[in-house]
Amino acid sequence: MNELLFMKILKMVMLHLKIASVSEVVDLYKLQGEINMIL
Repeated sequence: MNELLFMKILKMVMLHLKIASVSEVVDLYKLQGEINMIL
């Protein structure tokens, strides 16, 4: 496998993971806000 291609794929995967973790944190924050509103 081409090293450059591998690095590009690795960067894309890491970017997707970063985006996924950020959206998860935002979802958790919203959920916490909703719980606080109820309580």
